Amino acid sequence: MRYSNKIILCIFLVLGIVSFVFPFGFTEIGRRTVNMQTVLISDFGDEYDKSQDISWSVNFSYFAPRIKDPQTGEEVVDKTYCDYKYFPGHPSGLLESIMAKQTNVLGIKAAFLRKGFNWIDVVPNKPISFVGVAKTIDFWVWGGNYNWVLDIYVKDYKGYTYRIEAGSIKHIGWKNFLVNIPNYIPQYQPYVPFIEPLKLVKMRLTAAPTERADRFYVYFDYLQLQTDVYMERFDGDDLGKISW
Repeated sequence: MRYSNKIILCIFLVLGIVSFVFPFGFTEIGRRTVNMQTVLISDFGDEYDKSQDISWSVNFSYFAPRIKDPQTGEEVVDKTYCDYKYFPGHPSGLLESIMAKQTNVLGIKAAFLRKGFNWIDVVPNKPISFVGVAKTIDFWVWGGNYNWVLDIYVKDYKGYTYRIEAGSIKHIGWKNFLVNIPNYIPQYQPYVPFIEPLKLVKMRLTAAPTERADRFYVYFDYLQLQTDVYMERFDGDDLGKISW
């Protein structure tokens, strides 16, 4: 009898978890329904970024060469060695309809004074909001066979930041990355309007401690999501979209 009670309790817990995982599906069919879409969140300097007022900047870690700014006297990164800018180009793996509009990529170069866990942060001018319940992050990286790794940092609606490993960028030429977003990162709550999209805070590149420090190049292009935008309708759902 004691084990039967435990089994019943486990069943209730599982049912509770299922209903919480999909609070925006009120019926059994609703909880099983998904509407997966691909959503662009940055094209790195092209039409979408301009329309959304998105721009990117790059920060370099401690051992990046520095010089004194002649106007302020402050130490700044020496752009002779560490810099970033947009270049014409795109991966040939993009759809033709996208390539016709995709004219720029974000390029970064770096050199450091010594080997170590040197890092580079690629930061948007504002946190970029995702759409729906994001499942994967999809983007392109040009690699020069440098032994570096890439991590993506996102923030949830509670203000907590999470690091998502994208993996090694030790490859040659353009490569498409598909990075799964872990289920433990909350993207919804049990109250209307339910879905609480994540926000992209930054991308961090980190060198292997034995990798050469005197030269590094990388390029980024076309950042998008595979995301579930399904929301079961209910009477009065338009009121749930109002924030006042």
